[in-house]
Amino acid sequence: DGPAEAPAEAPSMDVAYNPWAFIVIGQLPQQIADSAGQYKVRVTNLRNDRVLAEDDNLQAEFRLPMVDSLRRAIVRNNDLIQVEITSQGGQSVAKSQFRVGSQELATAYRVVRLDYNPIPDLTRLLQNYPNPFNPETWIPFGLSQSAEVVISIYDVSGQQVRTLPIGFKPSGIYSSAERAIYWDGRNASGESVSSGVYFYRLQAG
Repeated sequence: DGPAEAPAEAPSMDVAYNPWAFIVIGQLPQQIADSAGQYKVRVTNLRNDRVLAEDDNLQAEFRLPMVDSLRRAIVRNNDLIQVEITSQGGQSVAKSQFRVGSQELATAYRVVRLDYNPIPDLTRLLQNYPNPFNPETWIPFGLSQSAEVVISIYDVSGQQVRTLPIGFKPSGIYSSAERAIYWDGRNASGESVSSGVYFYRLQAG
C-alpha cells in the first residue's frame, strides 16, 4: 500500500459576496426627529458617486431597502457609503459614513448612527474655550463649504507664533472638543508661549 492521500482542503469561506439587496437602518437625531416629514435621506456610494436610495417620507426610525432588479451588486467590499439627511431646502443636517466590510456583505444590512451637524450659512470662526486658558484651548469654527483649513496664531505685536494646518474638512459645525481645533499653547518650536493675549485667524479654502 502506498502512502495515504492527504485529505482535500475544505473550500474557503472567504468568498466575496456582493449582495444585490441591501438595507440601511437608522434613527434621526433627536433635534429633528419630531419633524421627520420635513427631511429626506439619501444613500450614496462614494466609490462611484452612485445614489443608491432616496426617501422623502421619513419617520424618526427608518429602514431604507435598496434592490437592484438586475441582481447586480449594490455594494462591494471596502465601498465607502454615505447616509445624509437634508432639509426641504437642500441643507445637510445630519450625516454618517461607513466602510463596507465582511459583516455588511454577509448580513446585507447596516445600522447607522447619524451625527446632527447642520451646515451654517456662512463660514465663521468662533470664540475659543476656555478663555482665559492655561495651557490648552479649543477653537471652534463653522464651514459653509468643504475646504482646506489652516489656523494661524499671533501675539499682540502681530508676530505669528504658530500655524496649525488642519487639513481638508467637510462643511459643518466644529464646536465640540472632539471636532474643534486644539492648541496646546506652544509655539512653532514646541515651547510654551508666555502669558498674554493671542489672536487667531482661520483660512478656509
